[in-house]
Amino acid sequence: MPHPRLPLEQSVAIASYLLTLPAPKEGFKIYDHAATATAEERLTETGKATLPSDLKSIDEGRKIFSTAGCLACHSVASLGGHFAPSLDGIGKHRTRAYIERVI
Repeated sequence: MPHPRLPLEQSVAIASYLLTLPAPKEGFKIYDHAATATAEERLTETGKATLPSDLKSIDEGRKIFSTAGCLACHSVASLGGHFAPSLDGIGKHRTRAYIERVI
């Protein structure tokens, strides 16, 4: 199934929402949408993502995420699909720029 590309404005809002999700208890399994990611786009265990400060953007991102079909493939808090990686805690291992680009 091809990844549905969204407009940049919606990608930014979804990234704001995803960066607020806590890390999963069982750790991370990382898969890429793209064949490769730059070193800057990959965060190490000690790396830190910039958290969004705009609550309006977070709420907008949550709404878009819920209506754009993301949960058909991805999961959040054990809800959603299992065809793509879980997005719990994605801000711990991916940068905002990476998230925005792949969406």
